[in-house]
Amino acid sequence: MKNIIVTVLELFTHPRNVVDSFLSRQNRKFSHPFPFLAGVCLFVAAILVVSDWLFLDLPSVTLPDNENETVAQIQLWVEAVSRSMATTYLPISSVFILIPALSVSGLVFFRNELNGFYDNLILNTYIVTGATLFSLLWLPILLIYPEVVINNSARFTIAIAMLGLPLLWMYHKFFPDKTPISVIRQLSTAASGFILYIVLSGFISGILGYMIFAIRRIAELSGQG
Repeated sequence: MKNIIVTVLELFTHPRNVVDSFLSRQNRKFSHPFPFLAGVCLFVAAILVVSDWLFLDLPSVTLPDNENETVAQIQLWVEAVSRSMATTYLPISSVFILIPALSVSGLVFFRNELNGFYDNLILNTYIVTGATLFSLLWLPILLIYPEVVINNSARFTIAIAMLGLPLLWMYHKFFPDKTPISVIRQLSTAASGFILYIVLSGFISGILGYMIFAIRRIAELSGQG
């Protein structure tokens, strides 16, 4: 636990110390990136899920207007999954979608600063994990204005702001070059990474929504049989 706290504090002040200490295997006072990722993201997600169960009063997902009941049911589950990925399960979607998206983007824009995909993956694992702590800002937002989750654009805009601002701060602190071209590279990496994140989130929401619908329909038919 102490290592996690030390790692989080160092990420927001001197992130290069954390990343370089792991890549060079010289300093063990910081957490390993993957246990750090699992511990922080599961902790934040657990708080959001429990809060949703206990006291958040979010609008329910309504059945879309559609003449075809099957299509409407699928759309309902896709919307429910999409809503969860951007709010309650934002730390989890960040792990499986945003980190790889930023790492691929970094291959293009950080090719002169980092050595290949592995270095990009370690950097973004640490930085996105630190940024996911800001997912907890959903709690006051949803308590004050729960209707925001109804609007797909609004909830993803808020989610990207929550993660993107601390992420850009840590990028800025990590790279010693403060020239305009370096800042543009950082912005380009974040922007293209988040675009990939949005596209992949929509694709995965569609797959998971359809799978949930199919499983429930099979269960209903089995019960009738």
